[in-house]
Amino acid sequence: MTKFLSLNINLNINLMKKLFPTLLIVLVISTFNSIVSAQSTPMVLASFSTNNNYNAYFNFAVNNTHFIDNDEQGNFYVVFIDSIKQLTLMTRDNGNWYTQVVAVASVSETYKNPTIQWNQGKLHLSWFVLTSGNSTVKYAKGSPISAGNFNWTTSTFASLPIFAPKYLAMTVPDSTFSPHIGFTKAGDSFARMFVSTTESSISPLNSGSPDFDRSSDISIASDSNIVVVVWEEHWTVPIPESRLQFTISYDGGSTWLPIQNLLSTPPTSQVGDPSIVIADSVIYVAFHGDVAPSVSHIRVARKFPSMSQFELLDFGTLDMGVVGKGWLPNIDAQSNNPDKVVVSWERTDSAYFDKWEHRVAVAYICNANQPNPTLTLGPETTSPINDTS
Repeated sequence: MTKFLSLNINLNINLMKKLFPTLLIVLVISTFNSIVSAQSTPMVLASFSTNNNYNAYFNFAVNNTHFIDNDEQGNFYVVFIDSIKQLTLMTRDNGNWYTQVVAVASVSETYKNPTIQWNQGKLHLSWFVLTSGNSTVKYAKGSPISAGNFNWTTSTFASLPIFAPKYLAMTVPDSTFSPHIGFTKAGDSFARMFVSTTESSISPLNSGSPDFDRSSDISIASDSNIVVVVWEEHWTVPIPESRLQFTISYDGGSTWLPIQNLLSTPPTSQVGDPSIVIADSVIYVAFHGDVAPSVSHIRVARKFPSMSQFELLDFGTLDMGVVGKGWLPNIDAQSNNPDKVVVSWERTDSAYFDKWEHRVAVAYICNANQPNPTLTLGPETTSPINDTS
């Protein structure tokens, strides 16, 4: 099931780029290179240090709905909807911040859930435009002109039922330069995916099981011409009612392998909210799994090209693949550095809707493509105790 967390916080950009896994911070990650053996308990980093702050309102969601990305030169790009309904791009280039308004909502429109990706020298944005009639998914491709300034080509990517979408996920394969954009319809009824302004051949996502009831929470990732799609599928059988399914394309999304379970031995508890990334043909996925009515663990699994399904990472700890407790995981890695992975999630010891404090946790995984990966936990963020939203 999809869940959203809205926070009004003083968001520290240097901290944010470490906490949120759209970025790998090489300076921090490189300090883990000497760690090679399995562990009984994870290492814990003491603190992050930073100086720059930016006040903003963000909607945090799941399933690779990224609002921040970076390029090969280390420049950062953040996209958000400001208080006067402008789709705004914020760029950090050579130590300076720039802003550019990409689009402005009309009086009758509402912009929602922008997502961003840098690929092959261009920025790619997508967002919902909600109206009183049919709503749409918009897509914009930006070509750099100068620092923080882009020339944008905008198009309508898909038409939707009114207020149908719950969030937006996007990836742009190198081979086709055509975005794959996915979302879940209201009520978690179906996960849908559009490609080149038409609906994908595998959409709405459905494993074809006779027990199928509905699908939700689509996560999409690509690396060169490989595209992977993972989603949460709800079945009519009670144990478990929710499972994770996936499929892969090796030709940029033109054809797809048969849909199958994420793990060869599916867990007996509820699982969901997958987030996926590809790094040099190794595929990593993070997801939450209920271990009690009010407790959820965040787990990480991987798939090598020779494997047909995913396997949980073995950190040498009691529970396979577990990096922490909570919900809403996101995962990322550098495409040319598959042994280092970052995961972030909303940290809580209790049920999602019962917690009194919003915390964002981060885990760094080294030797992720080796038999004995190493887990290191970063410090958690906090919000005021009186924030009970």
